[in-house]
Amino acid sequence: MKKLSIPLVIMTLALSLPSSTVRQRAIQAIVKSHSRSLEALPATLLINSTPPNLTVLVTGENLTENCTAPCTLHLPPGSYKVNVTDGESWNATTVTLGPNTTATVLLKIPTTETPAKKGTPYLPLIMGVLLAATLGGAYLYLRRPGERRGGETTTQTEKAIEVKADKAFGISHVGARENNEDNLLVLKHPDAYLLAVADGLGGHNAGEVASQMAVDTLREVFEREYRKGMSDEDVKKLLEKAHGLAHGRIKENATGEREGMGTTLVTAFVRNGKAIIANTGDSRAYLIKDGKIVERTKDHSLVQEFVDKGEITPEEARRHPMKNIITKALGIDFGVDLYEWELEPGDVLLLSSDGLHDYVDEERIVGIASQGRSAEEIVRKLIEEALPVTKDNVTVVVWK
Repeated sequence: MKKLSIPLVIMTLALSLPSSTVRQRAIQAIVKSHSRSLEALPATLLINSTPPNLTVLVTGENLTENCTAPCTLHLPPGSYKVNVTDGESWNATTVTLGPNTTATVLLKIPTTETPAKKGTPYLPLIMGVLLAATLGGAYLYLRRPGERRGGETTTQTEKAIEVKADKAFGISHVGARENNEDNLLVLKHPDAYLLAVADGLGGHNAGEVASQMAVDTLREVFEREYRKGMSDEDVKKLLEKAHGLAHGRIKENATGEREGMGTTLVTAFVRNGKAIIANTGDSRAYLIKDGKIVERTKDHSLVQEFVDKGEITPEEARRHPMKNIITKALGIDFGVDLYEWELEPGDVLLLSSDGLHDYVDEERIVGIASQGRSAEEIVRKLIEEALPVTKDNVTVVVWK
């Protein structure tokens, strides 16, 4: 005999009620209740990755799931962010799931470009010219060895770029990677310093394009709009404007092989015993005073969120498989935090990419920074300390 479902039986009884008003209310209640039961039906999410066996983290409202791709998850209806990582690079997308539906996601980790042959140290410069032509020449600043611009001296070798401007010094080194996706800015204004570190994201050289666009946009905005004696509040607005403009430019140019490119950007404006910091992503700024870290920017990253919730310790965050997944980046998901720090004689202001602070203990960073007699000495020793252990590019900028 054919069985009737419970809702159908209840609906039949409701229709037999004598009063039309009571009957209508009963039917509405049944429909509403049945709709809720339909909405509660889980959705199925199929996750694949290229290459396979990548670590997957899926986050939604009050829900976090992880697995190894390929994998299948059964989730409540809603919007989810799907992240994959191989421990070094990462990729992410957002998917919305309806009741009783199935969705498939394929995420790829970009492969690294083949390194240039030895004996062609100017190949990156040639590629930069081609990229400048592609981008209309508006956003790429090409440095030459020994070049002076804006009061700073720039020296470039096959593996590193060094920039010096009086009290500030920086090095960006290729480190353990085949190409350098980091970038830096060390710029002296008549009454201030403008410093920055950017760490690019994306394959096919896209990361280095994004990070270069970020520091070039920052330079451009301040060279055009900063005026000596400008108020601190106006400087903050200028920093936010530069980060926002860089975000828009990178996003606009993220097409073809550069689709999905982005970059971190931590910026420091130093003037009259004060540092104004703007941060997007997980590059960092530290203020080191009397042998201690007294101020530090907060990372825009998943592991930082785990630390904030008390789920892991800061030390565990350094070794977490999701440590490279960031929640804010120029060109991808915009956000900027502002800080204002007081500076005293002897203080060290340090900016770094995660190629330093993810691999060298903060105690060691503080020790080197506290013992260094100059910004250049501190940077060189920190780079020397990082190179044997890092698995990434390394960029350090110091003002002292």
